[in-house]
Amino acid sequence: MSKPLVLRPRQCIDLASKDVLLADLRRVQAHVVEFRGDGIVDEASFFRQAATDLPQPSDRLASDWNALADNLYEELFGITAGKIVIVWSSPYDLYNSDLELFLLALGVLEEALVDWASRGTTGRRGCVVFVGKGKGFLRRRP
Repeated sequence: MSKPLVLRPRQCIDLASKDVLLADLRRVQAHVVEFRGDGIVDEASFFRQAATDLPQPSDRLASDWNALADNLYEELFGITAGKIVIVWSSPYDLYNSDLELFLLALGVLEEALVDWASRGTTGRRGCVVFVGKGKGFLRRRP
């Protein structure tokens, strides 16, 4: 029996605290990418939403994982902020539908952030933060 995926609590924020999170990120001058995961249950729905929410060249929207990784690499390169945070709302739609696909998608996003951070000045950091409802999602106070 495999162990369930355990997300670090600092990366899981309750939906009711999303506005506070976004204000905190603006305060520390982080570049925020909001990725809406509502209704993402398979690869096709992931790429449809990625075309809308993730930074990609408008003339080359990704339709596979390698293309998405390449697009993110190129588009993140121009961001000069010291921090990038991808705020993924409702990640459990995909998590509950297809765990392997969820892990693949998360890996591509995280790898793009690691690549971005390693190309710039020291001190650059990036992460994915999940926003949702339920046990394990922390509430933040204003």
